[in-house]
Amino acid sequence: IARLSHAAALGALAAFGVATLRGPAFFAAVVVAAVLLAWSHAIVRADELSRVGLAFFQANVGVAAVVLAGTAVDVFA
Repeated sequence: IARLSHAAALGALAAFGVATLRGPAFFAAVVVAAVLLAWSHAIVRADELSRVGLAFFQANVGVAAVVLAGTAVDVFA
């Protein structure tokens, strides 16, 4: 479910970027967000759930910060 949700979120971000004519900074941020989400899935395994907190909190904070920064650079630069 998480992978599907993350894929949908990335698709929505990309669609938003296309619809609002965002620039390279925004799309670079979406790519970095995709890498962070892939990392969050890579560090958690079904038989090893000790890193769920790290994956959930750290990756999501990173994604939010990166997308915010990319949007700010795209809009204000």
